[in-house]
Parts: sequence; structure tokens; C-alpha cells
Amino acid sequence: MRDNNADANIDIASAIIIALAISIFASALLSLMSYFDLFGLDALPIWVGAVAFPVIYGLALTSTFRAIRVRESEYIVLASVSIIRNTLNVATRILGFFVGGGLVPLLVAEIFSALASIRYLAGKRIYQRLQMSFREKSNNLVTVAKKWGRFPKYELPSVLLDQVALAVPLFIINSRFGPDSAGLFFMAQRIVTLPNIHIGSAYSDIFRSGFSELIRNRKATEAKELFNNFLCKIALVGAVVAIPMATIVPNFIGLLLGNKWLGAETLIPWLVLWAASSLIVSSLSPILPLLQKQNYKLIYDISTLILLSAALTLAREGSLLFHVQALAFANIFSNFIYLVIMMQQSRKL
Repeated sequence: MRDNNADANIDIASAIIIALAISIFASALLSLMSYFDLFGLDALPIWVGAVAFPVIYGLALTSTFRAIRVRESEYIVLASVSIIRNTLNVATRILGFFVGGGLVPLLVAEIFSALASIRYLAGKRIYQRLQMSFREKSNNLVTVAKKWGRFPKYELPSVLLDQVALAVPLFIINSRFGPDSAGLFFMAQRIVTLPNIHIGSAYSDIFRSGFSELIRNRKATEAKELFNNFLCKIALVGAVVAIPMATIVPNFIGLLLGNKWLGAETLIPWLVLWAASSLIVSSLSPILPLLQKQNYKLIYDISTLILLSAALTLAREGSLLFHVQALAFANIFSNFIYLVIMMQQSRKL
């Protein structure tokens, strides 16, 4: 997003309009993927696209508003919205499992959390800026769309693929093992990822702000050093979080959550490894859009779907634990691919 406020207003308007169009397309594509059983998505109902639209568009709007807050270094707001979003998401999903589980509570949780994020991020100043931006001439919007077209062209489809990759394991486990096993998997996953969500968002926002400023000032060497420093720091943080999560937390599952969730203790160590690798790449992920290299992330996205499909096919006749092990290895490997891509782009600075 550009420094000049007038130019930034045009950027915002362009992003919102283009995101709307791509969200409609992405939702229709998700329904088609379910209908034709691509990537094992036959477990999803064909109407999933209609419900997924507000989730996808909400994520796009959230990303846009987050960019405004990062641009203005409003990190307290960003930290608060992460807590609000994740708390509401988890609370809604848990409530959904208690009233019967299934697909609907998961989608409702995503919609509610996205709406809460947008409402909190979109303060009065942003509303006023949006009103001003939509008064811009259409030729200005077209010019911006052509100049910065790589963002909606690659970033928004990538967001869709990310959400598919996140949702598919839970839906497949629900289809193969039933809602009780799906709830067990979901609860174990939430336990290990909740700390990482807040840590990853904070590190990502700080990295985005510092890296973008260095890129704008053409300080390539300093930007490369910042990337390497953040990589070392977030890897250390990931290890500090992962070790107690994998060794201590499983022993207290029954005490903390009750005997109903005791089976989660066998899943947690594998999910911890998965979460630790995701923490590293998610914290550094702003490097590709900041360098206008969003197309390289599609390599990671497609690799993730292929590896997930292979893992779920391999584990088809296996136990729930074997499913989690296969998914963990697939995601760790895809995250390694993502990290290699980002490191290569850093070296090219």
C-alpha cells in the first residue's frame, strides 16, 4: 500500500472491488470441486460455495483492513483483533460441537469471527476513507488494478486454497470417523495452535512493517538481514512453545478438558510439529506479497493440496492417529517447500 493517502484510498477501493469478484468466482469453484470430487472434496456438500462466500470475502476484507493498520503501525489494534477473532472462532466451534457438530457450526464460526474482525478493524476513519475512495473515477481504479494486479490475481486465490487446505482434514475425518473423532481432532488442533496464532500474527505484523519500509527505501541488504534474523528468532520461539506443548500438555488433557477428550493426548505431539512448522512460515509470509512475488506462493498452495490428497489417500484405511500422522508429515513437508521459496526470494534481494 502506497505512502500517499490519496493513492492508498484508490488501492483500498480497488482491493475491495476486485476481492468481491474473485470471492464470487472462488465460491463457485469450491462448489464445483465438491461436485466433481477434486482433491477428495466430495465430503463437502455442493452448497458449500454459497456459505463459503462470506467467509472468503470476509478474509479478503480483513486482510485489506489489516494492511491499513500495519501501514499506520497500529499494533495494539492488530493484537486485539487477533484475540477477538480467535476467541470467537474457538468458542463458536466448541458450542457447535456440543449442539451436534457437523459442517454448519464450522462455517458459522468462520463467518462470525470474520465479521467481528472487520467490524473492529474498520473504525470510523476507515469508513470515511472508504467513502472517499469509492468516489474515485473509474479510470483511476483501472490504472491501479493494472499496476497492482498481482495482489488480487494471486493473493486472493491463495487465500482460498489456504482455507481449503485448513478445512479439508477436519471434514474428511468427520466423514470417515464421525463427529466425535472430528471433535477430538479439532480440540487437539486448537490446543496446540492457539498460542501460535497470537505469536505468529504479532511477529508477522512486525516483520511486514519493518521489511516493507526497508524495501521502499531500497535497503536490500538490511531487508535480507531482517529476514534472516526473524527466521532465527521465530524458529527459537517455535521450539520454546513446541517442547512443553508436546511433552507436558498431553498429561493434563483429562484434568483440563474432562475424560471425554482423553484421546487427544495421542494426537497432540504430531500436531505440535505441524503447528511449529506453520508458525515459522506464517510469520515470514509477508515477504512474497511485499516483493510482488505472490505467484511463487501458488507453488506452495498447490503442493499442499497434492500432499494432503496423497496423505488422506494413504491413510484411508488407517486409524485416526495414522490420519493425523500422515497429515502432519504432509504439512511439514509443504511448509518446508514454502520456507525454501521465501529464502530463495530473500537471497535475490
